[in-house]
Amino acid sequence: MDRELLESTLKGLAAIGPRPHGSQANVAALSYIEDELTSLGMTVVSEPFSAPAPQLRADTELLIDGVATDCVPFLESAPGCVDGQLRKAPNCLIWGMHDTEVWRVRARNGDTAIIAVPPFPTAVQQHLPPEFDGVPSVLMSRSDATDRGIDTGTSARVTIATPLLEAQSRCLRAFWGDADPLGDERSEIHPIVVAHIDTVPETPGVYDNAAGVAAALSVAATNTSPGYEILITSGEEEGLAGARAFVRRLGGISRLGRLSAAIVLDGGGRGRIAEAWLSSNLDEKIVRHHVRAITDARNYQAEFRQPAPPASDHAAFIEAGVSAVMFTVNDLDILHTSQDTYEESKLLGSRLLAELAEEFLSFPGTFLSSNHSEQRKVQSHE
Repeated sequence: MDRELLESTLKGLAAIGPRPHGSQANVAALSYIEDELTSLGMTVVSEPFSAPAPQLRADTELLIDGVATDCVPFLESAPGCVDGQLRKAPNCLIWGMHDTEVWRVRARNGDTAIIAVPPFPTAVQQHLPPEFDGVPSVLMSRSDATDRGIDTGTSARVTIATPLLEAQSRCLRAFWGDADPLGDERSEIHPIVVAHIDTVPETPGVYDNAAGVAAALSVAATNTSPGYEILITSGEEEGLAGARAFVRRLGGISRLGRLSAAIVLDGGGRGRIAEAWLSSNLDEKIVRHHVRAITDARNYQAEFRQPAPPASDHAAFIEAGVSAVMFTVNDLDILHTSQDTYEESKLLGSRLLAELAEEFLSFPGTFLSSNHSEQRKVQSHE
């Protein structure tokens, strides 16, 4: 584990600041990490994609009983303005796991908007649940909802004036040597270490996810064997756009079959709980053994989720039939907020991510069931 590289990468990305997909800061961050990977001796390939780019949207407004209230729009929200009264709607799940209170604003002309109140202390940008598609939708914090005393019949107005625009970006794929392991039919089945570099607007994104990027670089600095790849994605905050474009571009089974597993590093926070989110075909007992070998030594508590909630880049690989595990050290109090800045304690979270990835790379075959391993071998040579 390269502590100096971890620290310099965390500070370097924090200095660039918020780096949402489509921004110049995102371009700068990708160039910075590309230079770092190249300086380590890896071959770096750009994997282009396009996706809607988030806007800061200063023209988003929420009025509760005529009082301006802090809010953020869902990243994929439709624009519009709806003025009416609140009606309670069924709760929804954010990231497939956070129970979220939902209020519908209904105007006299029948137009509707959505106000969602997730169980977070601040209003943080999220992806739009499919049931809200096509209507203006915002999030407000639990504390503001309590302070405003929102209830059925409360008057509210939601305004979102700016639509999302499409932007070009890229992911960075790095490997050792000149032969592309995904382009050479003779290449061995191997894992890929994945971390996203983009943020939502207005957050420096050290916990989410400079920590994961720094951990991936640390892995590269200490493990120069050709038996794995690194993928730095962008557009994760836009529906996993970069990772999904990458697996789509791989196309058929013959190329996807060369990936034994995706090791996704997403979030190195200040907490002392390390989570491992596993695809359903991974052997949970074996994963538990190896994860706890690291977490116990570092005095972290380990928790496991199987099947993995669809809330990070691991989902793109699972959808494509590639086994995946996502490691995170959660810090939800600062997730997607301006408070996610550099702190020494986040260096510890990033270090743990690096050590977990290195443990996984040391025993790649043990994380797959024997049947799945044989299936991947057959697929990779079709």
